[in-house]
Amino acid sequence: GFKDAFVIDRATREKLIAKDPRSAELLKPFLEGKDLKKWRVESRDLWLIYIPKNRIDIEDYPAIKTYLLPFRDKLEKRATKQAWFELQQAQEAYLPKFEAPKIYYPDISQGSKFVCDMQGCFADNTSYFIPDSDAFLLAILNSRLSWFHLCGQSEALRGGEWRLRLFSENVETIPIPMASEKIRQQLSSLAESAQQAAEARRDLIKTFARRVLTDLTPGGASAKLTQKLADWPTLDFQSFHAEIKKQYKTAIPLDERDAWQKRFEQDRARVAESSAQIARHEKAIDAGIYKLFNLTPEEIALIENDAPPTKRAAAPE
Repeated sequence: GFKDAFVIDRATREKLIAKDPRSAELLKPFLEGKDLKKWRVESRDLWLIYIPKNRIDIEDYPAIKTYLLPFRDKLEKRATKQAWFELQQAQEAYLPKFEAPKIYYPDISQGSKFVCDMQGCFADNTSYFIPDSDAFLLAILNSRLSWFHLCGQSEALRGGEWRLRLFSENVETIPIPMASEKIRQQLSSLAESAQQAAEARRDLIKTFARRVLTDLTPGGASAKLTQKLADWPTLDFQSFHAEIKKQYKTAIPLDERDAWQKRFEQDRARVAESSAQIARHEKAIDAGIYKLFNLTPEEIALIENDAPPTKRAAAPE
């Protein structure tokens, strides 16, 4: 109920804690569906002010009370009945599950985007979660076979590429095969390795992007990169430098250019290696799951070469 009041960024979080360290008790890491990717979370460093109904005396948290006061009029006009500073739907029954390891996925997805959250993140209604961190289950959910199955179960949307609405009742139909402990461990290890490689790739990309913001953009760390620069691993150094000059009207200083090129090419190679690792793990996961279901070569080819469900009428956005 009125997310503008309760969802804050890192800078606001730090200010609240600086004014009153106890504020940290009510601040939970927060995600939206668009932050959920295959094998990884692309967090925007958002935080939820978590104030459940009839549990918190707001006077015990003066910094948070002061922060929320400008929103009071709008908060009091919400449809349901709660104190003005309380969340409209703070589901206390789900609290232990939100704080525990779990598998998240977005409500609308282009391809499999299941990820294990180990950070106790809270999320809004553009995502769902399975209260389990079983890596064997994660391997199945992110497999080609499961996505093939979901394409026959879920409502399709058209928006550039085919996307699916992943309602719980559709995800719950994914078949989970019987497997020996040895096979479970093998697939679990592959899923864990895929997530580790995806997280390492994410961190490499973000670290280089922060360096670009800090050292090469006029606005420094507070600026934003263009989409091309955010996707810098898809460029070569010449194209990267041309984009810097185009967007910020300045070239990388000549005496720094060789060092920047070396860093760019080294990090780009590391990103490519992480991508190759993920692809190898995914291929092994798919092969293992095909075997568990005793699929024939013809059935595997059908799944591997499957096209979007173009015969199905697209639902409105």
